[in-house]
Amino acid sequence: SRPEFADCSVILGKKGIHSSFSFGNENILKGMPLVMNSVDTSANPQWTEVSWDYPEAMESGPPITDQRAITLLGPGAFDGVLADRLSENIIHEMGEWASPEQMEAQRGVYLPSNIASEARASVGDHLDNLTFLYTVDSSSWTEESLDEDDCDGEIVVVIESGFTHCMVQMRMENLTVLGVYEPWPMGNPTLPANPIFASWTSLNVSQRNTLIGHDHVYLGMALDRSQLPTESTSEAEDWLEALGRDVESQNYTSENIEFYYVDIVGGTIMFLNIFLGLIQAFDYILMVPIVVLSIAVLVYGLVLSLEQRRREISIHRVIGATSGGLSRMVLLELAVMSSIAWLAGYLLAMAAVPVVLSSVGFMEFSAMKYSVDPRLGFVSTFFTMFATLGLALLFGRACPRRPAGRHV
Repeated sequence: SRPEFADCSVILGKKGIHSSFSFGNENILKGMPLVMNSVDTSANPQWTEVSWDYPEAMESGPPITDQRAITLLGPGAFDGVLADRLSENIIHEMGEWASPEQMEAQRGVYLPSNIASEARASVGDHLDNLTFLYTVDSSSWTEESLDEDDCDGEIVVVIESGFTHCMVQMRMENLTVLGVYEPWPMGNPTLPANPIFASWTSLNVSQRNTLIGHDHVYLGMALDRSQLPTESTSEAEDWLEALGRDVESQNYTSENIEFYYVDIVGGTIMFLNIFLGLIQAFDYILMVPIVVLSIAVLVYGLVLSLEQRRREISIHRVIGATSGGLSRMVLLELAVMSSIAWLAGYLLAMAAVPVVLSSVGFMEFSAMKYSVDPRLGFVSTFFTMFATLGLALLFGRACPRRPAGRHV
């Protein structure tokens, strides 16, 4: 009934975040995902050697866990817009995104390519058992600490966040690998990165109720991207904030269930703005000495050029050239060269932007799935142009007089 959303599905996975996603909010650190524990199959003993450590997850956002997660998707995630988006990274000839009926019948599983490679797993492999951990209780360092007497499972301490979690095992049986996908780049930290995907239809009713009872459930909704403002990040943030307030203010059931909306798109924009702000600050720190050095090189090059042209300037004065005429000649040369240099630098910078944005490491690049149209505003473009030409002409006007005067 809401046109802003293109699709939705109930998902069992990360614990609910019942407060705003902001810095200093320790409830974010309580939002543990379902954590992988083991996979057993008699057909492939290599699974016992697979490591579920995933330190990149800890480095990409709040320090919640450094273990690989598993996400149990509802049937709605296997058709429609959600299915289209999730299936984008399925590797060619390594499976397809199944329909809801296929997932339920085959009890399907989708693996990130690095896990499939480590386990030497292939599409169609049978998995006897898959166990994961769900969180029963959590306590921070400011609260009374959990101990083994309080926990029916195992105690997991996350030193980086200061949280202690009581986690209990749950098992799924008779699963089939239906596909392998290429991991996504680290994105929004509110969701587990590159998890094992399965369907919650592979759980029995008691298991589903247990996970729901311990808050490992949320309604995943796919935003209609065509409605998101693209003029600026600030407009997109305002639109998303207004949408969140509107969603939370509505009552969608007769039971008055409280609906808390966590916008991961807005969270991504927020972290992107912070990241870009840090980059911009770093750029300004570098830009000051670069600008000073550039001006010094410009002045030195101009003086050196004039010193090397003493003979030419002297001959011009002897044959009747005036100081003003020589100045105009030098200024014209500077104007032409500065204009060409500015235009070349501008075009080179515009061409370099997509290359810089596609960087994923030192001298490592990955093709982007979206187009970039880098453009400066009208005022910014002409300011940089006039500043470049103005500096060149300013120094050009001041410098030719002395060497010209000495050779009258």
